[in-house]
Amino acid sequence: MRKHYKKKRYFKKRKTTFLGRAEKALTAKYVGRRSNFMPDKSLNKMVYHDDTVFRTNNGNSFVTWSIRMNDVYDPDPNLASGGLSGFAEIGAIYGRFTVLGFKYDIKLTNSNNFPINVAACYTPNGIVAANWANFNHAAPEQPGARTGVISASTEANVVHWKGFIRMRDVLGTKQAEMNTSYSGYGTGSSPSLFVGWLMGGWSGVIGNNFGASAGIEQSATYTFYTAWWERETLNG
Repeated sequence: MRKHYKKKRYFKKRKTTFLGRAEKALTAKYVGRRSNFMPDKSLNKMVYHDDTVFRTNNGNSFVTWSIRMNDVYDPDPNLASGGLSGFAEIGAIYGRFTVLGFKYDIKLTNSNNFPINVAACYTPNGIVAANWANFNHAAPEQPGARTGVISASTEANVVHWKGFIRMRDVLGTKQAEMNTSYSGYGTGSSPSLFVGWLMGGWSGVIGNNFGASAGIEQSATYTFYTAWWERETLNG
């Protein structure tokens, strides 16, 4: 008697991206149809790398630094970072941009011989905390906030943070998309209202300043999920 067997199909499980649903939602909404060579709206990922060392003045145990979460023209104005790679090319096609999502991958290393408290959080309009007490109390209340302690340089002296923040979560539903004050121009103009990602370190003891030969070493990669619109008319 002939036996009938059902063939089983085996599928390889796809690797999920770090952003998962948030990334897919943004992509589906803004990237447009694949067959459309130049859609009216386009979603683009832009990456900024920041490797540096942060120190304080003598006698000061508190230091802060920040990145503009919604600006791909000049995300780090203190260093005159300028437009990210691909900005000029995309800006020649579209007139305006808005950052919809911000992903961070930050590694902080303590090169001092004493522990350091560290924190990171969203901050509106570039507001910087005056001291660690204010910063440490405000940080946990913000979306995506991170806090930790880095041991002295002779021990486990590294913290590694990863995360993703949607602008709508920190500004209100669709405010970042609808309010043009949070968007910039492809011609090379930053938004008039900034959304900041503020980081800070505190040694806990006045006089334990991050000296000339030590400090907080940062190796960071920031990914900006940007929506571009107002497509320019190209004359062939």
